[in-house]
Amino acid sequence: MRLRVVIWATAAVAATHLLAVQLCEAAVLCQHTKSGKVAVREAECKRKEVPLDLTPFVGERPTAAPKVVDSQGQEVGLVVGPASQWDERYTGVFVMRDQGGTRVGFNVFRSEISPAENGDFVYFYHETPDCSSTRYVPADKVIQEAQRAFSGGVGTWYYASSPLETRTILAHERLFHDGQDPNSCANLGGTVVANGRCCQTFAADQTLVGPAAIIDLPVFTPPFRVE
Repeated sequence: MRLRVVIWATAAVAATHLLAVQLCEAAVLCQHTKSGKVAVREAECKRKEVPLDLTPFVGERPTAAPKVVDSQGQEVGLVVGPASQWDERYTGVFVMRDQGGTRVGFNVFRSEISPAENGDFVYFYHETPDCSSTRYVPADKVIQEAQRAFSGGVGTWYYASSPLETRTILAHERLFHDGQDPNSCANLGGTVVANGRCCQTFAADQTLVGPAAIIDLPVFTPPFRVE
């Protein structure tokens, strides 16, 4: 999943940066003014040595994590990395937002907020083949990807809430986007259930999931910016 690649790549860069910063705090890197030789000193540089500036290699030490805000200065979330977007025509950032103690993530572009995966429809996972059991959504050990479905022109966001558990999934229930023909469910090998939703069965699969919960997002006003 692209999200995990972004998260772990970002974490690796952060860890490298932290290591360099800790090295600088624990000792002093010194460079000889004539030979250019670099040495580690416990307290201060010796005569004919100057402190080595690591900024060109690791960048400035960050004072705060970058965040996305809307046009009113309202915080949307902390920047994790580039947007993991299914449509490569757009560029944006992937942000993390606390939702009742759970880290929830989604894409933010200049003019809109959008799901990280799938587009505007939601898959609810079920432990029964007729999609009548508890609704679950796929989970991640780090950040829960938000999913969005529209009904009557209004978007509702869902995420995997606690507890996160590996369960035997037998079917998923798909919430169609407004205007999408539910009859296409048959073409997908599924059955239309209540409210025009499509239930598709498949071979038993062990999947990390969490109970589907709705994200209570504030009303944000674009354009969005990083600061």
